[in-house]
Amino acid sequence: MQLFFDTPIEDEKFHPKYKLLNNNLMLHGEREILKKWADGFIDRDGKILYELQTTFHSTFWEFYIHQLLKNMGETIDFTKHRPDFIVKKDDGSDKFYIEAVVSEIKKTGRPEDDRNSADLEMTETPLWKLPDFENVINEGVIRCSNAFSGKLKKYANYIKEPWVKTDVPYIIGMSSFSQLNYGLESHYSILALLYGFYIKEDGLSFEKRNFVVKQETGAELPLNIFDDETNSDVSAVLFSSKVTLGKLTALAISNGHPNLNSVISVYGDTELPYFKIKPVTPDNPELFSDGLFLFHNPKAKNPLNPSIFKDQGIIQVFKKNGYLEFDGDQLPLICRVNRFTPGPMKEMYISKLAIDFNS
Repeated sequence: MQLFFDTPIEDEKFHPKYKLLNNNLMLHGEREILKKWADGFIDRDGKILYELQTTFHSTFWEFYIHQLLKNMGETIDFTKHRPDFIVKKDDGSDKFYIEAVVSEIKKTGRPEDDRNSADLEMTETPLWKLPDFENVINEGVIRCSNAFSGKLKKYANYIKEPWVKTDVPYIIGMSSFSQLNYGLESHYSILALLYGFYIKEDGLSFEKRNFVVKQETGAELPLNIFDDETNSDVSAVLFSSKVTLGKLTALAISNGHPNLNSVISVYGDTELPYFKIKPVTPDNPELFSDGLFLFHNPKAKNPLNPSIFKDQGIIQVFKKNGYLEFDGDQLPLICRVNRFTPGPMKEMYISKLAIDFNS
């Protein structure tokens, strides 16, 4: 599968992110990484390349999941057209399913090409310090809820197929592009949606909430949906809001590819300082799974064995006895700064982030 053209393209039908990857000679490392993710992926319906070129996000996310499963050494059955990923055991039986989805900006929301310098500054600010931080979380909750509901309905159709087994774990793989500054929501929106734990203004603790309010209608949207038996067909949600072009750049820099931009990441910790600042370099690399979470459904009909995703750097989240447990070898990626920072400006941004997040 040839992902890119040999020459620059300007046609408006192509997605801006696809054109950027295709046309910018400095993004050679990023292109090579995406090609690796796509290697071995079988296009069963003949439209995956078109979708990458025109809508981008959904295919980009599918390629990422594909690479994750390759990293895990899993066998994918591409002979069936749905669910998106049918993963097999050594004996040929089904191990688990992953259905991929992205939460997109609502039709009336600000489009990505409206992003400006103020938005860039906002994405480098701790979410909980923004005056409208609850609006950011709530919008993420609403968009992710729509994506979740859509894929839950899909499952009801999938189990009508003779090859889909009702006793096999069903995972919704969700990437959030729910609003213009989607990186801000980190994993906070999905935590609220699935478990009802809502980040507080200190950025460190959570409170229980039962719903968020839709601004347009005033309607209440339930939280803690994993506590609802009607969602028990979903075994877990594989989630990230950090699988972006910035992820490609961070991985490219980690692999030694030259880049005019610097990537500086912020990770959450339970020990002081609670937010660790990490400039990405080949000696201090971003890992493939940084920013990736697996949220287990405590009421799943077919619970997912946590050991399947062990040792992949994924943060696995469980709700036990009313409390959340986070299990993983890596710290959660909260924020990623990806911008042109020559010379001493890079050190300035590192210091700024350290102060902003830890004061």
